[in-house]
Amino acid sequence: MLHVDKDIIFGRLYYHFEEKYSYQKPNEAWVNFFLIEFDGDKHVINFPLLSSVLSGLKEENKKHKWAIRFGVIAIGISLCTLGFNIGLKLAAPSQPKPQAVIPLEKQEPNPKKPT
Repeated sequence: MLHVDKDIIFGRLYYHFEEKYSYQKPNEAWVNFFLIEFDGDKHVINFPLLSSVLSGLKEENKKHKWAIRFGVIAIGISLCTLGFNIGLKLAAPSQPKPQAVIPLEKQEPNPKKPT
């Protein structure tokens, strides 16, 4: 048994679901999700429509769960890559900066001294 106030359930069915999921057929007839009274019965739910709504919500929930799973996996891969790159950077020995090479001027060969 749900430990929820019956007025909350009634309000959700009547004010939210009835407004959201009831529709009108082309021949002007209404298909109601929830009725307060129908043929002497009180608080009547259209179970085929309820079943359809619930299956649609389950399918939508499944899509969202897969998107969240893929997102978490992508973040995990990104964090592993970041950690790996930081580890490589810290573990690599520091290399001295290359010095600029200044070319020596071309020297002409020493002229031979006359003997």
